[in-house]
Amino acid sequence: MWLKRAANRLLREEDGSFLSTAVFLAIIAAIIVIAVIDGGRCLSAKHEAADAAQGAAEAAFHDFGIYKNLNHAEEVAAEYCESQNTDYISFNKNLYEGNTFDVTCGKQADTYVFKRIPVLKELIDQEETKTSTGTS
Repeated sequence: MWLKRAANRLLREEDGSFLSTAVFLAIIAAIIVIAVIDGGRCLSAKHEAADAAQGAAEAAFHDFGIYKNLNHAEEVAAEYCESQNTDYISFNKNLYEGNTFDVTCGKQADTYVFKRIPVLKELIDQEETKTSTGTS
């Protein structure tokens, strides 16, 4: 572990650089804390999008069972996604396999640092597709 070796080297130096060692360790701790917080926010956004997509697919399935109208079922799915503070992305239907509906919802994570780093920017936008279950 390069971090452990670097920390041991800094702690063994006897030139009175305790303050620089403390600053180094504080910076490393801050980076780790920010990465954990931003990662948690991305994971939370993923779960929110998945829950909204599942609920929207089930709502579309039940609505189609009552009204037999695909446009209305899609509207219900879109309204459900938006009511859960997620973005409605797509709606696919398969009437030949028990009237199943695939709904995709998305959520953008509110991060501190990930949104400013190009490599990590793709982790911010979370999309989930869920399928309704059952037959009508």
